[in-house]
Amino acid sequence: NAVLPESPEQLKKRGLLPLYEAVENIQYTVACLYERDPKLLVFLHHSGIGPNTQVRIIARNYDQTIAVETPSGTTTLVRPAAERVWVKRRQKR
Repeated sequence: NAVLPESPEQLKKRGLLPLYEAVENIQYTVACLYERDPKLLVFLHHSGIGPNTQVRIIARNYDQTIAVETPSGTTTLVRPAAERVWVKRRQKR
């Protein structure tokens, strides 16, 4: 039996949220990428966004894009892409 990916509702029940809904200037860890489009996955990978990477929204722009700080620098994501990146708030140690 193939395991189906979790639905957005299941992800939310686990305490995850789409990066687009994250709070500015809070560190998050990418939990998963809810996407099958290889072009978007490659774009996210080149932007430094992948499972277990640290991300932080540094600005919300008027055109519904967000500026995101990643370990490899800063990138800008359009809303549809940012809604495919599921994050969890980073726990303070």
